[in-house]
Amino acid sequence: MPNYRTTSLPDGIRVTKIMSLFTTCFDCATLIKNRRESYPFWAMIYTVKGGVTFRIGEELYRVRAGEIIFYPADLPHSIVDTDEKSWEVSFVTFQCEGSHIPSLAGRVFVPDGSVADRIRSLFRFGGKYFYNLPPKSGKTVGMYCRAGELELMRIKSELEAIIARLCLSLSRKRSERRSEVFNSAIEYMGEHLGEPISLDMLSREIGVSVSTLKKAFQKESGGGVNSYYIDLKLSRAAKMLCESDMSVGEISEQLGFSTQFYFSEQFKSRYGVSPLVYRKQQEKGCLEFL
Repeated sequence: MPNYRTTSLPDGIRVTKIMSLFTTCFDCATLIKNRRESYPFWAMIYTVKGGVTFRIGEELYRVRAGEIIFYPADLPHSIVDTDEKSWEVSFVTFQCEGSHIPSLAGRVFVPDGSVADRIRSLFRFGGKYFYNLPPKSGKTVGMYCRAGELELMRIKSELEAIIARLCLSLSRKRSERRSEVFNSAIEYMGEHLGEPISLDMLSREIGVSVSTLKKAFQKESGGGVNSYYIDLKLSRAAKMLCESDMSVGEISEQLGFSTQFYFSEQFKSRYGVSPLVYRKQQEKGCLEFL
């Protein structure tokens, strides 16, 4: 584990308290399954060996060796089933602050090599400072932490860094997803420039919600879906004015504009001149606008 350092995170992710931290092996035959529990703190579970299916809220999640899942605070959870005879797991419960923390709830992560190494180092180091209190009436009543202030700060800092890396990974995946949605949408638009396309229809065609579609266009183009579709039509119109002898009315009709006047109005708004003037200006050398 790297030496302790203060972790500066842009969204203010902060681990305020650690209740428990340990690695243990469970005999799956004796695990109590389907017992619903909830706690006023978060938990990060890293499966070292075996596999397990959790229920968090009403959703099921299967976690295999090398994967992580987070229990959110105050949401009922339980173990539904296990894959093998034993299950080895590293487990940390904590309280935290940060606007991105809720995005981790009920998500299964496959950490890359550097994050996985950091997780293992966290439990190797932190596990030395947490141990069970003596049983009372056959039940473990809690964990005791004998870490000093510096050791505890180091543990918190490492956990913050792990959480930050996972939040960043999730953000990147969402960004990649938005790019896929955007590219799929403009490909469909380009193939149907002469047809009326509504948000509902486009979202159904590419298999996403209207909200996801809008967010993808806002992120990638800085504007709305309809305005982008009009821009695609106008770009195609500029190309047709250069490369064909079709009339302005024919171009307007082929590209699905409601009227020639509306088409000319939109074209002038983008290019600064009417379609006829634009054609004349480009007669000696059409520019490619697509």
